[in-house]
Order: sequence, then C-alpha cells, then structure tokens
Amino acid sequence: MNKIIRLLACAGLLAASVAAQAASYQFSYHFLDGEVVAGSFDGNANGNLITDLSNIAISVNGVAFGGGTHFYSFGFGPGGPVSGDGVASFDGKANQFLFVNADILQGEAPTHSLVSGTFNGGETDALAYYSIAGGGYGEGDGADPYSAARWSVTAVPEPATYAMLLGGLALTGALARRRKSA
Repeated sequence: MNKIIRLLACAGLLAASVAAQAASYQFSYHFLDGEVVAGSFDGNANGNLITDLSNIAISVNGVAFGGGTHFYSFGFGPGGPVSGDGVASFDGKANQFLFVNADILQGEAPTHSLVSGTFNGGETDALAYYSIAGGGYGEGDGADPYSAARWSVTAVPEPATYAMLLGGLALTGALARRRKSA
C-alpha cells in the first residue's frame, strides 16, 4: 500500500512539473541617454526564446507606460504585424515584438508602443518606445546603437513553487514521523 501511495505522489509531482511551463518574466533595457524601459510579461520559454507573450506591463523610468493600460503583443510578418506572434529573447539578440496599447488589427489607434526587432535581416538591432503625449526614444540604425548587452530578461519565481517545496517537505516530515512512531 505504501508503494502505491509513493508512486501516485511521484506521478502527481511529475505531471504538475510538466504542465507548468508558462512563467512570468521581468525585462529591462538601459538606453544610452540614461532612460530605462522595464516591465513584465508572461510567456513560454524554449531555449533562448520566449513565445506566447501576454499580460504585458511596461514602465519608463519607473512610471507606468500608457497609464498601466493593457498591451497587445504582435510579431512581424511579410504583410505587417501578426497578432500574438511577438517573441522576446533572453540574450536580446532575437527580439521580434511590438507591444501596443490598442488592437491595431481591428483599426484601433495606439497611444503607446514598445518595439524591438531586426531591420537589417540579422540579429535584433533596434529597440524603441513611443508615446503620442510625450514623444519617445529609440536605439538602432541611427546615431545611438542598440546593444543586446543592455537588455535583460529574468524569470520571476512563482509563489506556487514555494508552496510545492513546502508541501514536499511537510510530506517528507510526516512520513519520517510515521516511521518513527511505528
């Protein structure tokens, strides 16, 4: 009976670890003029790339960009933006995304945007943000070069991870206590 319980517990933990692939990430980029664009998004990591970007939040110099509005993720296709195809990369060299606070495919007009991608056919070579109300700043093929070394993406540990760890420790302690009393 104990073997069956242990096997079921191990199978449950294995199934839970495989199913939980989406994670939260924080990103930042330090521009040469001293401005910092930062934020977070949810996505699925696959090697160097993070796909299926959602729940996007952006700030510029610590102030919520776009008043904290919802941002849509777009990728770049031959005919223009492609909804949901935005890709971020851990090393900053394979970014291909456009975050805007409006569904541009439905004809909505964005007031805030953040874009990063390649415009020369190679690695990512540009990153820029723009606000209709406050202008914007970018680095790329112009005077200020984009540098992947100033791009950072890190995974955010989820509270569920700690809960699973504590649950496992409690289960181990309960089994040890049961063996001691038997």
